[in-house]
Parts: sequence; C-alpha cells; structure tokens
Amino acid sequence: MSAPNLLVVVTGGTIFQKVDANGEMQLAVSISELLTSLGKHISGDVCPLVVDLNCRSGAELTFETILRARDAFLENLPENGISSAILVTGTDTMEEFAFCLDLCLGPWLIERKYSLVITGSMKPADVLGYDGHSNVLGAIQVALGENAKRAGVLLSINNDIHSALYVTKGDSQLIGSFRSVPTGPIGQIRRGIPQFYYSPAASPPPIYCPSFLHLDQESVAKVRVAIWIITVSSFIPEQLLENLDGLVLAGPGTGSIPNAFVEQLSPKWTKRIPIVVVTRCFSGNNFDDHYYRGSKAKFTSKGFILEDGFEDLNAIQARNLLTFKLAARA
Repeated sequence: MSAPNLLVVVTGGTIFQKVDANGEMQLAVSISELLTSLGKHISGDVCPLVVDLNCRSGAELTFETILRARDAFLENLPENGISSAILVTGTDTMEEFAFCLDLCLGPWLIERKYSLVITGSMKPADVLGYDGHSNVLGAIQVALGENAKRAGVLLSINNDIHSALYVTKGDSQLIGSFRSVPTGPIGQIRRGIPQFYYSPAASPPPIYCPSFLHLDQESVAKVRVAIWIITVSSFIPEQLLENLDGLVLAGPGTGSIPNAFVEQLSPKWTKRIPIVVVTRCFSGNNFDDHYYRGSKAKFTSKGFILEDGFEDLNAIQARNLLTFKLAARA
C-alpha cells in the first residue's frame, strides 16, 4: 500500500445527508464512499488518510470541534509526512470554520508549505444536482497544487477558490452561495486545473497570534462573547452585559453607535469588558477618517475597540477573534 499523501478530516454536513423513510434528514453517506467514487476522476495517485471527527450537521459546530480539527492537522501532517489536506464539513458554518482555522493555522501552514482546503455541499446526497462529488474533487485538486501551499486556509466550492479571510456565505440555499468580499475568489477550477488569479493579501498583523496555535478547549469554552446588532431604537439589556466577557457591536454604516449606546456603555462597561465595534454591512471598515474625520477617536477615546485586527472584519469574524484573544489571556 502506498504511503498517505492527502489528509482528509471530516466533521459532517449536508454532503453526507439523505432523507430517511420517516422524511427526516440523516447522515447516510460515508467519506470512503465519496472518495471511492472519485477515484477515476483524480489524476495521479492519491492515497488518503481519513480522520473522522464524529460527523454532525454544520449547525452543530462548536469551538471544541474547531480545535479538534486544528489538532488533527497539527498532529497528522508532520507525523505522516503529508503536505496536503482537506476538511469536509457542513456549509451552514463553513466560512466561520475556515476563519477560525486560519487564525490558528494560517502562518503555520504557510511556513511549512502545507495546504488546507475546506469544502462541503449545498445539496444533500439524494437530491438532483448534488454537488458533493464535484466539490470534494475540486478541493483535492486545489490541495495537491503548489499554489495552495502559500495561501493559508482556503475554501473551495462551486469551482471557486476563496481565502478564509474574505469568504462569506451570501445566500442560505443556492449552490453559488459562497462569495469573497470585497476581493472576489482568488482562483477558480477550470478544466480540472486550479487557476489562481492572485495571492491572498496579507492580513493585519494583529489578527494572528502565535498562542492560537495551541489554545486549549477549556479556555475557549469559558469565554462568553456576544454579538449585538444595532438597529433603529435598539437597546442592550444590562443583564446581558453582566454575564459577558466581551461584546461585539455591529453598527450601521462605518460602525456608527447611537449616543444612547455610548452613554450606556462608556465608561461603565468599556472599563469592565472589551467592546469591539464593527459594521453590520456586508463588508467595509468600522471607521472612515478620510470622509468622517474623527470617526475613530470618537469611540476609541471612550474605550471602544476599533483596531487591533478588527478594522475590516464582519461581526462573526470579530466575535471569533475576540473569543480567541480572551482565551489566550487566560
């Protein structure tokens, strides 16, 4: 038997689901079935090493699963002399999984010239137009290429190749749901060949922290960070604030915060917990001193956090980064 040359980590998702006799969706397809069916479509010899992390729906994703997946890559890539890996997971939370893994593993992957490509499917296995086979095949093709070994964590789906830093799920149902904002995909798979149009831009230095590589599950599980979306005449209950370790405020425009919120949170709560301000928009920065002069100092002077890597993150990314930063201090 050939030595493994591809690590395949599995956490489940729509890609493995079919409807049962009772009309309920169940995990009914195995990764071995998928890989076997792709055998004749993969050029060259591919010998996978599979690590199954207890398949479940993408909606059941937890930090525990994310860190178990991180550890599976940390342990199995160097130990088995493998430089290419894919993760097959649920599309419900795929962009969140990708971002968190990139926080933990991005610099490590690039330094060692390892590739990690995440994929799944938007349609269940028993539905016409099932995209599981093509997406797994595409992820393997990307992972085995040299360009992926210089890009950190990637997400490959629907023939698009996305950087984990910019990918987001833009639609709840469509096969073309995943998009990279504001950059667009960094590459695509054409004629079975991954074509990279450009390299991922360097992320702000504060977004990566060496300690994320070995964050322990217990520390992360203890951290409670909430997202609060500011809408017309919205409010934040004091009871919520009393039970938080951190808060992400998703404000309109460039993270604008109504005066009533500022008065409620500063200085009482900004001195107790880190409160990060981001925009609730699809993309964009959380301040704009070019047009709205003083928009950063207006809030940072009152204890709100707008920088340290949070400048262009969406609310979900900011929540995960803040969670990891707080856990790293524990």
